Amino acid sequence: MKIDGSSAHSINFIEQKKSNTSTPEQNTTQNRVDTFESNSITSVSLLESNESIAMLQIAHSSISKLQNGGEELQKLNEKFSFFSSQESELNEKFEEISLSMQDIVDNTMFNDSGLFYAEHTLSIGSFEFRFSMINETSIEDFVLGNNMEVNSFIDGLGSIKENINSIKTQIEVINFNHMAVLDSKNPLINIEANMLSKEPIKLTPNIEELKQAHDTSLLKDKVSHLLD
Repeated sequence: MKIDGSSAHSINFIEQKKSNTSTPEQNTTQNRVDTFESNSITSVSLLESNESIAMLQIAHSSISKLQNGGEELQKLNEKFSFFSSQESELNEKFEEISLSMQDIVDNTMFNDSGLFYAEHTLSIGSFEFRFSMINETSIEDFVLGNNMEVNSFIDGLGSIKENINSIKTQIEVINFNHMAVLDSKNPLINIEANMLSKEPIKLTPNIEELKQAHDTSLLKDKVSHLLD
């Protein structure tokens, strides 16, 4: 049997329609799967962003403490330039503050990792942020009467802090967007919204049924029928 081009095209169209046809139940199930996967990915990204923000907050706090210590060292150096006769006393104070700052550097940890001794990569979904807290100037190089090393150290802290603040702001925006996505797709929220939007069910009595229920003559007829 010969099939012309138009007939073949019609058959192909029908087959294509069959292959593309899906029931509403299948569509609903697939939508639920897609929504679940999307929510799962968003939830993981939200956890990653919260962990990253916690890490950056710890780093920011330690840097602020180091900056305060550096300012105290600058004051001691300035004082030493006018009162060199107090070198012993000033040097003792200088070393005390320097050791305290070194202790902050050594003990600023996150997940058992020293933040000031490594470069860090923060992965949040498809986003990636990199930063380093390694300062080119070491606290061990500080010497009373030499502000150059202290100033260089403080400048390095300022650059690191600025970079951390920038990353933290970007992550907070991502975090906010993830929260918004979860809120809009949260089934519990949708259920609650539906419950609040629905009007309370009103029971409307059937007048005829009520009349029949109170009609004693009908009841008598039924009883007499049973006795016959």
